[in-house]
Amino acid sequence: MRPALERFASPRLSRCGCSKLAFPVFEEEEDPANKSFFSEIISSISDVRFSKDGRYILSRDYLTLKIWDVNMENKPVKTINVHDHLRTKLCDLYENDCIFDKFECTFSGDGQYAFYAFFYYL
Repeated sequence: MRPALERFASPRLSRCGCSKLAFPVFEEEEDPANKSFFSEIISSISDVRFSKDGRYILSRDYLTLKIWDVNMENKPVKTINVHDHLRTKLCDLYENDCIFDKFECTFSGDGQYAFYAFFYYL
């Protein structure tokens, strides 16, 4: 079985000539030590946004928010652990279908901040 990857492609970047690939692929391999039954579910991307200047990409999966530089496809510039406290509760979240919730993210108007949705009650 292949390790889980956070992976997405950007046709917007291919049109602007930012990459040699037809669709640049931004991906980060998961650490095998953190692999679990839930790895693929929690690493699925639920939202992606470009910064106004087109230089950065903001991606949101179940547990993290990642900021990518369009010139660096192999790893994010910054990873923010949003729901790290939920790692120990993944079985319960799976049983009541909360693990399939999708969260949004966006950049502020000036591009200086990232905003994201999260569980308040857990």
